[in-house]
Amino acid sequence: MGDKSTNESISIRIDKKVLDRLRKHAKKEGTSLNSTMSTLLGFDVVWTIPASKAGWVPLPKATLKAIMERLDDTEIEDIATNQAKNSIRDLVYAMTGKYTVKNLVDVILLRSAAAGFNHQEIEEGEEIHFVMHHDMGIKWSLYFKILYELVLYDLGCKAKFGLTENTITYTIHKKDYR
Repeated sequence: MGDKSTNESISIRIDKKVLDRLRKHAKKEGTSLNSTMSTLLGFDVVWTIPASKAGWVPLPKATLKAIMERLDDTEIEDIATNQAKNSIRDLVYAMTGKYTVKNLVDVILLRSAAAGFNHQEIEEGEEIHFVMHHDMGIKWSLYFKILYELVLYDLGCKAKFGLTENTITYTIHKKDYR
């Protein structure tokens, strides 16, 4: 999470069963126990704790996908628009303290990681391209496109969007990424 100059060492007591699971996880990931614990704790501090306090709850992907499949495009647009107006700003404020394009994208990246989505950032000239592969279907692609387009527009950022069955792309000009 940080470089050596910002790291600090501590000693803590951990339940043996939890420690055994952490060791297995570290081995599976090919990382040290220290690195694994630092990463997991860091993620919990920047996503899990603030997201749950901001009202986010985990649900199985299959459940979310099944719900979304029952909606028509107008209902999806209504839900995304409502979220853009009400929930996203609150989440970004709760997690970062400031509502900016950069902080919004940071929260989108954390949300993607929490959901197990592959989210890449590619710099090219004066633009940054983001590619989020979610594997949840075209209706989720539509939802994410509408949602992110509205909140970025609210922040004065006119991003370019694209979508496929399981992927959404958006491009932000570097001058807007602050």
